[in-house]
Amino acid sequence: MFLRYIWPWYVAVFSEILACGDSESVEHIFPGQDTLETDLTPAEARSASPEKPVMSALQIAVEKLAEKSPEGFLKWADENSHREMLAVQQLIARGYEVAADSLASEALEWLLLDQRRFQLGTAHGLRRTTINLARASAPHWSSEEIGRFETAVHSYDPQAPDYLKEPKRRKSFADMVRATKKDLLQAVGVERLGPKSRELVATEQRALGDRFDCSIGQIKGGFIGSPMEATAMAKAKDRDILKIFREIPDSTNWNHPSDWMRGGNIELSRAFAEFARTDPGRAIRLMEHFEPHQQERAAGYALDAMAEDAPNDSRVIEALLDLHARGFQAEEFRGSAARAVERVAKRKVDVGDEVIDILVGWLGRTAVPAEDGDKDEDIEHTSSSNDEDLGETSILWGHHGFSILPGGNYNTLSALASILLNRKEAGRDRYLAILDDHLSRERNPDVWKVLLYQLGNAGGSTPQGVSAFLRKLFGRFPEILATHEAVIFLGYVQRWDDLLVFDLISNWRNSDRVFLQRAYGELVGLVTTVKAQDNWVHAQDEIIASGTKDAKIGLAHAAVICGPMRR
Repeated sequence: MFLRYIWPWYVAVFSEILACGDSESVEHIFPGQDTLETDLTPAEARSASPEKPVMSALQIAVEKLAEKSPEGFLKWADENSHREMLAVQQLIARGYEVAADSLASEALEWLLLDQRRFQLGTAHGLRRTTINLARASAPHWSSEEIGRFETAVHSYDPQAPDYLKEPKRRKSFADMVRATKKDLLQAVGVERLGPKSRELVATEQRALGDRFDCSIGQIKGGFIGSPMEATAMAKAKDRDILKIFREIPDSTNWNHPSDWMRGGNIELSRAFAEFARTDPGRAIRLMEHFEPHQQERAAGYALDAMAEDAPNDSRVIEALLDLHARGFQAEEFRGSAARAVERVAKRKVDVGDEVIDILVGWLGRTAVPAEDGDKDEDIEHTSSSNDEDLGETSILWGHHGFSILPGGNYNTLSALASILLNRKEAGRDRYLAILDDHLSRERNPDVWKVLLYQLGNAGGSTPQGVSAFLRKLFGRFPEILATHEAVIFLGYVQRWDDLLVFDLISNWRNSDRVFLQRAYGELVGLVTTVKAQDNWVHAQDEIIASGTKDAKIGLAHAAVICGPMRR
């Protein structure tokens, strides 16, 4: 049932993400390895990943379908196997893995139909999705099916992309193809392989070791993984991990300082975050030796990763205080650390004033624009309120995609909201004071647009302060008001200040935009139904008597959802 009704939405979102990506496509992997990969969470570890509910829900739905109705899963897999999306291919592979007892032969057919499925993995891990599928299915394959799989693996020979011109880069690509063959054959079980395959596994293991065990990926136009993967960190000595971080500091970004075929600090920091998830105590011990401006990215990534697991709450906060005291304050560190604090705060943990002061201090690092008249010239505002995309669906009650979270100070402001809005009206008033102080500094309207979600229930019994701030906010950024996010937000605001909503949308009835006319009709219908105030009833009557077609469509949506109109 979940897949039947929600799956089209997921596909639409996946398509939008891929359309926004800037990675060059290649023939040997499915699109989305850097922008749309699914790091499938094992069932036994899923409780430790509460911060990924959307993808976790999809994974669980696919697994349950495969477990309880293999025939139903097979139908769903057949309908979606054509999709050129890595995440979709991974989910199908996971379903076949779960249903290996009954669908092992079908899994083999599916796997061999497209050799890109030999590279179902993540940007910083083994081609583990494919390997897990082979391991689960191989015990149920006949000798003939094992032979077919061996033949397909031996013939695996993807062409190197044209942009790999240098001989050294083309050789590295060829070596990773060799490693893929070794890994896939090993997944079946060496004891079931023919002599030729057993010899290949033994020879390539001696020649390659584990140096090419990362998936063939595409990062910044090359095929590059972390200089030290998370699994290697788990086995390495502390001094070796610290040594490689000193050799590859934050300033290297994507690039290794001396070997262009190895990744830089970004890949290394991501691997450290994966390592921190599995061994947070040791990760924090290592972070005590990190230095400002040198390992700030890894420290921030690690805090964010550890904060996914509730037992780490206190150690995340303690580590943040220590890092801040030692001068960690780079922009990327601040964004990751604020996200970590928000994860902790959302679990209703009482985050202390010392952390609040740190977050507020980070906001103070944003300079006030010198001339207010030029404040927004170089800021591009992204809006989801295109009239062409509206169709006949409701704005308040329909499905309209998703909002992309902005960068900059958003994470810090959102973390403060998660902390202070849990402290009833006193915390809310403190948060409003912070927002009011920051309003003159923050030039990006998308930051404020997405923050509206945090304020939907902020009115309480004394909404005057919230309403006053919102009037200032929409006065400075009027373009925010004409977005899906703002309209949905006003649907919440009307519960505690319908006059504010009335004032903000009154001029929409004269707009030539379909979106604003439709939104006006829906909001008028909603508030008239629940409030029945004279001004709203009059606005409703005016729409019925002389309103535009789109305002009437909006009013009709409200009537269907909310019940009969007030007259």
